[in-house]
Amino acid sequence: WSPDSRRIAFFAGGKLKKVDLLGAPPQTLCDAPDGDGGTWNHDDVVVFAPTQTSPLFRVSAAGGVPEPVTQLDQSRQETGHKLPFFLPDGKHFLYLALSSKIENSGIYVGSLESKERKFLVSAVNKAEFAAPDHLLFARQSTLMAQHFDPNRLELGGDPFPIAEQVGLSGSNNGAAGFSV
Repeated sequence: WSPDSRRIAFFAGGKLKKVDLLGAPPQTLCDAPDGDGGTWNHDDVVVFAPTQTSPLFRVSAAGGVPEPVTQLDQSRQETGHKLPFFLPDGKHFLYLALSSKIENSGIYVGSLESKERKFLVSAVNKAEFAAPDHLLFARQSTLMAQHFDPNRLELGGDPFPIAEQVGLSGSNNGAAGFSV
């Protein structure tokens, strides 16, 4: 969804597209051969995974040439970055880094302003920010919450369960059945 909730971005036919809910035809933003999750900020920047095995890219919501915003860490045997979620400042975003070594998979904070990243928590499924100050993520089939300071980009306290029997994708793509 766009931040104003008037447009939706989606993947179809190997492209990242958007459509206005008032009835305009879909517009192609860029190529995305096997798109895997995206997020849209107030500056009309869309961060997305063009394939299952790529880093994340950014593109203008008006369309254009995508630019990488993350890099796969070969030393951690990362296989893809996916399912980004913008934080309130619109510059930082959460994302899932999957690895061929499950213990190296986790949730990170990335930035539009640098390729630096910050590890938050080990995970194999997506995370989302719940205002004003919680990170939500799945552990097995339990939805967990943990205090998260979106200004300092730091977790605090211990994670605690908030829901059981959360649906998880069985295809190792990081999907989980929750949304904020």
